[in-house]
Amino acid sequence: MKEVLINDFLLTVFKTSKGTYIFDDWGGAEDIVCGALNHTHLLQKSIVDIIITDYYVEGTISLITPKQFFDLPKDYRPFIFSHNLAPFPYIISGAPHSRYNLIKKIESLIKPDHEIYLYGNKNLLTFHDLKPYFDEYAVGFKDGFKDFIADQIEPYLLKLENDNRIEFANRVFKFITNDLSEKPRATSKTGFDFAPHNKGVEIGNIYQDGLLEGYLYRAWSIIFSENELFLPIFKKYRDGTEKLKVLEKDIILKKDNNLIPRLKIEYVYEFFSVLTKPNTNGDPYLSEQKLLTFIESTFVNDQPIQQSFDVSLTKEKKNIRTVFKKFQDNCYQYEKNQKHLKQKYFDIMFKGFKGFSKDQDYKKWCETSPKIKTIDKPRERL
Repeated sequence: MKEVLINDFLLTVFKTSKGTYIFDDWGGAEDIVCGALNHTHLLQKSIVDIIITDYYVEGTISLITPKQFFDLPKDYRPFIFSHNLAPFPYIISGAPHSRYNLIKKIESLIKPDHEIYLYGNKNLLTFHDLKPYFDEYAVGFKDGFKDFIADQIEPYLLKLENDNRIEFANRVFKFITNDLSEKPRATSKTGFDFAPHNKGVEIGNIYQDGLLEGYLYRAWSIIFSENELFLPIFKKYRDGTEKLKVLEKDIILKKDNNLIPRLKIEYVYEFFSVLTKPNTNGDPYLSEQKLLTFIESTFVNDQPIQQSFDVSLTKEKKNIRTVFKKFQDNCYQYEKNQKHLKQKYFDIMFKGFKGFSKDQDYKKWCETSPKIKTIDKPRERL
């Protein structure tokens, strides 16, 4: 992999490759996951209900085109590994890697807005340049895979006898849903963790990244091994979440703007709708539901709910900051109190979304990008 450049072609390869691919060009590391617990083996040899696999492959399915998804048979399970749906098709330094997560990591390295370092090296041009990352990730993955039950299950259970299997299963399910706060997830992160470094950022928390992925991989191995034990839990979760409140645009647009009372909510929605449009990679920054959650919690209730963007912040942060800075430029005159407006509008972004730094992003607040277009100022008079 020494000569494989980190570029859009590599992204295409990761999105479209089928089967399992082992990267062993830099030395044959021993596979961490044995055959009996390997997801490919378990899904090919065991009967796993489609309700469970739907959640498992959700992130991967989001990477294929609507036509590709439409062309899949209704029961796609036999085709997970013969098509480009396998969530963990890559083995690097002996450790499995999520297709979705790895794609997001590579995306963040292509034409970034600032320098990215890995152990002080900022020349991350080829896949081989990431070897130190993959090696440390593998150490964490091995520990997480090996110690999942001891670290994440046993401390929360009084016993692990046969009559306590339901409690055991519930605890595993709580882990893959982040204590029921998220959908069941096959991967723990979206992209790298970054920390400020010189004039750029440093890839950090590498061991922890691998550890969490190892925990999750082992959790799903357990689920696939015990379909009948976990199926009622997944069904209950699915039936419950289908009844959860879905925010409706028409209802929210009729509500008052309690953060900027002189500005209509309709304008707030129209302005920030640009974030639901695709970026240069074809990925929207936010879903419609996330946008409505942001507007209702921040502007209507004045109690922000911090969410995550659906794109890599390393590559898109400047564009996103630009949207919020332009919102200030367009709307500041609607404020009765003209003091501390920079802080107020920065907080709209900072309190509403994860991934921003109080210091670094506040300093760069006025650095805008011409790449993302927003609507004009409101037309209504003050």
